[in-house]
Amino acid sequence: MIQASAKQGVDDEVGIGKSIGLRRCNLAAPCSCGSCGVAFQLTNIIRDVKEDAAVGRVYLPEEDLHRFGLTVDDFLRDKGARLEQSRLWPLLEFQAQRAHDYYASANELIPLIHEDSRSALWVMVSIYKRLLERIAEKNYDVLHGRVRLSGTEKTGILTRGIIKSIFDRI
Repeated sequence: MIQASAKQGVDDEVGIGKSIGLRRCNLAAPCSCGSCGVAFQLTNIIRDVKEDAAVGRVYLPEEDLHRFGLTVDDFLRDKGARLEQSRLWPLLEFQAQRAHDYYASANELIPLIHEDSRSALWVMVSIYKRLLERIAEKNYDVLHGRVRLSGTEKTGILTRGIIKSIFDRI
């Protein structure tokens, strides 16, 4: 799958985010529900560039590829084996900034979610934001190993979420 534009990808993801998020969301926040889904998906797209290229998929918008002097063929040639980190990182940094903007909107969503689901969403947002931060710490090098959070890091975030859920109800 190749996204022709960021708008096409966002439109697709907003639909997914809304269908999941609106089930437990105050209807005053449908845009935030979609933003949350887009932020998660952008993080996944950035992290999985190499794996996606290896199976013939490019989820980055073509308009953004061209903006940074890249083509779909750069990703698909030799299953992504010839991608150069120095050419890729400015594009991924740009996509990460886009994701951060969506996470900012997602933060507005959390207080609007039903209290039974609020801490779960907080945990998801926190894990994905931390993953995006980890990718940035590695200078967007997603070509030389999968960037991930440790089980300990995820457990720590989950524990904070559980504690938040208890104290949010008091």
